[in-house]
Amino acid sequence: MELQLQGPLTLYPSAHLFTDSFEVKDQFFHVQVPDPSPVEVLMGKTNRTRRLKVTAGSFVDLYKTGGSAHRKFQAVVTCFFFDTGYNLVDYIETIDSILEYGGVWVNIGPLKYRKSMKAKLAWKDIEEIWVSMGYEFLHSSRVSSTYNFPEGRKLANVLYDAVFTVSRKGRRT
Repeated sequence: MELQLQGPLTLYPSAHLFTDSFEVKDQFFHVQVPDPSPVEVLMGKTNRTRRLKVTAGSFVDLYKTGGSAHRKFQAVVTCFFFDTGYNLVDYIETIDSILEYGGVWVNIGPLKYRKSMKAKLAWKDIEEIWVSMGYEFLHSSRVSSTYNFPEGRKLANVLYDAVFTVSRKGRRT
């Protein structure tokens, strides 16, 4: 039997969460993933030339120079990601190594460092490092952002005062 997909894929992201709902319908709201769906892309069911590749493992180990997944990208998006590793310098070097010159790095998220993070820098210090590496910040702002659900969807929500930036990689001077 082959999976038949047509149009957007409907998902119920909180169907498995039995807490913090004001009404049962709050648990079963749906969202739609645009066409082509990730399932179609993974199964090679689209006419697009590139396929989505999912790889398990450490971001730094996989994508650092010499890593098995290392390659160049025109854009890198980090969403609630930048503060998740053990070594901030490794993340910075890895993202820099995979981004082409002229490429764009888009970042959104807080700096809620894990206890084991070696260096816990303020955002402005991180921004200075990127600028010293030749990056130009095209946009930088603080935005309120929930990690999991839009405000009002659940009775309890975590609201972050996150950093949203867009920068372009230039050559180091």
